[in-house]
Amino acid sequence: MSDSEDIHPPRHPWTPDEELLEAETVAILSEYTDAQRLLRIQDELRAGFRTLDHIGKAVSFFGSARTPHDHPRYQAAREMARALGHAGFAIITGGGPGIMEAANRGAREAGVPSVGLGIDLPNEQRSRYPNKPAQDYYNRLYGARNWTQAVILNLAIGQGENAQTVINMARFYAALATDGQLTRPHLVKHAPERKRVFQLDDHQFGALVEGLKEVLRPGGTAALSAIPGIEWAGKTGTAQNPRDPTKDHAWFAGFAPADKPKYVIVVFLEFGEHGSRAARIASTIMKRALGVNPNAVAGVKAAGPEE
Repeated sequence: MSDSEDIHPPRHPWTPDEELLEAETVAILSEYTDAQRLLRIQDELRAGFRTLDHIGKAVSFFGSARTPHDHPRYQAAREMARALGHAGFAIITGGGPGIMEAANRGAREAGVPSVGLGIDLPNEQRSRYPNKPAQDYYNRLYGARNWTQAVILNLAIGQGENAQTVINMARFYAALATDGQLTRPHLVKHAPERKRVFQLDDHQFGALVEGLKEVLRPGGTAALSAIPGIEWAGKTGTAQNPRDPTKDHAWFAGFAPADKPKYVIVVFLEFGEHGSRAARIASTIMKRALGVNPNAVAGVKAAGPEE
């Protein structure tokens, strides 16, 4: 390597999986001890066995998510899953398209359980947020009495042990739009699967939604993204960029209409610098979804930089 090449210092892992799999490399700083990693693997194995215990005997299918319907391997996977189903086996897949979709179809044709692990999107990554409860998480991470409430205060501004994905933020804002009901995302339209993830009283929930509405009102950080004739709610934000600290990534998450939500949208704009930029993209998409002219402008004044 020449002296002129950029040398990136080791960084903290962005996800728990990255910490587990790559912490011994020169690029990633380790945050856990080997004992803590073993505990995490043990917990995941226990959770997996508990979740799948009722399935009975089953066969797992994994393959390319890019395999088209007319490919011989797609047809072979479908036929094999159907044959295994007739033999009394349930089918387990990664829940994505391609080969995994073919196996799920074969299972349905045989009338046996078809289980997709995770959400039905390829390349799913787990988010990270210490909430089960936070005290136990930090005790395991740092050791009892080796941390203070300052680490929890750090979470309040989106820092610390907090790593999110676009799809996870969309799920959370769907919960905000439905009184705490978390939705499992799908690529096709059908009755949503929901579970409650938080419980607020009417006053708390009303205040939270009102604050999100203010973001899109005159003086708000996303005022220029208001939709004429339709009030909606959302939040701008930024995420630090470890590869270039001068170019933050931009976030916007929201739902509309604010009082009777139909759609949730999340935009993550790499190197966007300000959440207001991501909000303008979200506004254009939301206008299309709501049947509003995408060129329509509410004519309001925005606040300064939000973060």
